[in-house]
Amino acid sequence: MGNNNLYKIENTLRSIAKRYKSVKYSLGLAILFLMMGV
Repeated sequence: MGNNNLYKIENTLRSIAKRYKSVKYSLGLAILFLMMGV
């Protein structure tokens, strides 16, 4: 039971990290785009 819970938490953390990375990436692209546009 405890092991399964740990696995779920790990999966959630991993998906959050993935989402955060993609958000950071798109944010960087947006900033780059704005800088080049100006």
